[in-house]
Amino acid sequence: DFDADAIWLEGAYAGRVAQNLARDLQRPLFVRSHNIEHLYAARQGRKAGSWAERLKWSGQLKALQRLETRTLAAANAFFDISVDDLAWWSSRGMTRGHWLPPIVDESQARRLAAPPAPGERTHDVGYLGNLATPNNVEGVLWFLAEVMPRLRAARSDLKVFIAGSTPRSEIVAACQKAAVDLIPDATDAVAVQRRARVLVNPVFFGSGVNVKSVDMLLSGAHPVSTPQGLAGFPPMVKAEFAVAAEAGPFSDAILAQLAGPDLLVASASREHARSLFGPASVVDALKVVRHFVRRP
Repeated sequence: DFDADAIWLEGAYAGRVAQNLARDLQRPLFVRSHNIEHLYAARQGRKAGSWAERLKWSGQLKALQRLETRTLAAANAFFDISVDDLAWWSSRGMTRGHWLPPIVDESQARRLAAPPAPGERTHDVGYLGNLATPNNVEGVLWFLAEVMPRLRAARSDLKVFIAGSTPRSEIVAACQKAAVDLIPDATDAVAVQRRARVLVNPVFFGSGVNVKSVDMLLSGAHPVSTPQGLAGFPPMVKAEFAVAAEAGPFSDAILAQLAGPDLLVASASREHARSLFGPASVVDALKVVRHFVRRP
């Protein structure tokens, strides 16, 4: 009754449903890939804290790998969120891929990028992200245990917050020990991000792209990240971040950003990098889709 022009699948998990629809309706199939799902699940499982959590992440890896591979192979084209994952699939014979970065709502982007109001920058350093998944928990605990002492030694008055949903008990304890403000389950993520002069992403493993890094790029804060936090982005995006993989250089990068002025007007290169995450990327993807739609 809907008479679809095409089938668009978000992720691999409903792959069999989408393939059956494409076959039965005789319509082209397109897949949006947010991760190499079986690799992401395997990495999360290795870092999980309990056997039950490891089983949740790792129990069906072989079946997930088969489903993911067969779904991409059946698609007329797929659109990967990550340039690195796109290259990984291409090296394994999946050559129908295109890069489609995460698209940020324009009103949210404007709020993030607006110059700070007087008194809005309440903290020097901030982090915002899920505080329950193993990769984020590992990164935040590393930041609090390894980076914060170095920052305190240089600036004892430094104000830092950790914000995010469902913080695990070890995150709560580590924030208390480091004298860092914990903001759990914030209702307005943009307002929280705008409190910080420097935003950090201390993640060490993952897949796809780290969407919090996109928000950091769009914000008026100075962004500092580990290399993994920028995985999947093209060089022009990575160039807008201070990047460090070890605690000493990471803290040095934060302090160097704090020593400079607040970012009131974005540079031309940062504006160009930001533009990659706007609606124009969707237009490019739809041009690919239109090539396969055979309708009057």
